[in-house]
Amino acid sequence: PSGPHGLRSLLAEAFKRAKYEPRIVAEVDGLALLMDFVRSGMGATIQPGAALARAENATLASVPLAETYAARPNLITSVSDEELSPAGLAAR
Repeated sequence: PSGPHGLRSLLAEAFKRAKYEPRIVAEVDGLALLMDFVRSGMGATIQPGAALARAENATLASVPLAETYAARPNLITSVSDEELSPAGLAAR
């Protein structure tokens, strides 16, 4: 992803701590387009495992990374129960 993207910032810091310089050949913010580039052989990317969940990405090679300081939490938030519709409550 491009510079302001949260994942890019996180990885830039991890590379900096490890004293490595990534070789960036393209900046693409849309996951579908980015994965199209990877499938075409244009390069590689560092993405969460969910990026491989789509059937068209199942054949891509993947390597797990272990970096203590490159954790990226995901949060789910919601309005209070009183503000949710019955359907919203069921979905939550």
